[in-house]
Amino acid sequence: MRIPAVPKYVLNTAQGLSGVPPGHRFNLYFQIWDKKNWQLDKTAKTDALRECLKLGDAAEPLRALLARQQAHALALPENFRHVVDARSTAPFATGLGLEHPVENGFAFLSPYGLPYLAGSGVKGVLRRAAEELELDEQLPGGAACALFGHEDANEPRRGAVTCWDVFPKPAGDSLAVEIMTPHFNHYLQDGGAPHDAGKPNPIPFLAVPARSEFRFVITCEPSMLPPGFGKWKAASDKIIQHAFDWLGFGAKTAVGYGAIEGLSHAEISAAKAQAESASKRCDWVDQAIDSLRKQTNANAGDTLRGKGLAEAWKQIPDTALKARAKADIMARWQAEGWWNHPPGKASRQAKAIYEEGDTK
Repeated sequence: MRIPAVPKYVLNTAQGLSGVPPGHRFNLYFQIWDKKNWQLDKTAKTDALRECLKLGDAAEPLRALLARQQAHALALPENFRHVVDARSTAPFATGLGLEHPVENGFAFLSPYGLPYLAGSGVKGVLRRAAEELELDEQLPGGAACALFGHEDANEPRRGAVTCWDVFPKPAGDSLAVEIMTPHFNHYLQDGGAPHDAGKPNPIPFLAVPARSEFRFVITCEPSMLPPGFGKWKAASDKIIQHAFDWLGFGAKTAVGYGAIEGLSHAEISAAKAQAESASKRCDWVDQAIDSLRKQTNANAGDTLRGKGLAEAWKQIPDTALKARAKADIMARWQAEGWWNHPPGKASRQAKAIYEEGDTK
């Protein structure tokens, strides 16, 4: 039996670690130790990693973290910030060089236990992209230095741009297990002759799956740019697109990991609408619909637009909860096109109850 190397009371308190963030399960409570002799079970690495995939209770803190970052960015003047929403087209891995029992680590942000790409890593990729564009004469000479600074020991200079940490939103609220299979150990480690018939050595590691969402926030101090530099956002867009198309982010980009594409305006608008709808979601509404369905055997749609839900909403004593529930119900009705054109007598009566609540 494999267990984490923690006291028994910790496991009992955490109730099996099911709701613990993946970073804590990976770093603090990794279930790979043989209970009999406290030896590392080398045959169970993949199974142990699969215990670290689900975001669990960390899904809500991730949404809050992204919302807070977005709010901080939008609080800055328009000419000082640039927000780019993107989606991964390949698995993304970072922090593989960190020590870990499976031989490959992963970068999680403490104390949240959530995957992240440090802003310094983003800045390094964008700087390289800017330097390549300079060589191709697609950016004016000195643009990379002006935006990202340089580390000349005799004359160090800070760039005008700052890159914020990136917090991926994993597709399906889950990480993934990837496998690398080096098969040149006989040559690289044992001194044998190189050939292609070496024995593969499968090594599992964590990754953020493809189709995950990424938000890049870049801020700039325009006063630090040289005279005549031009629009820094236009230059940034060109740099970011080059990084998306040719470089990638994180580890193992040479073999295709970390590939990212920007979202279209339509996709960004749809994502914002979905996020706004999710922010209005109220647990009371779901619980009330489930309860009424059991009583009436009606489907969820009929229950949502029915008079019974409106009557139950009317009886909520908590003013704040009542307001959240109504906002959720209205958002769901509007998504179906019911609020302006209620389908049927019961729906019209239900809407009258919700509107009557506004006048009291």
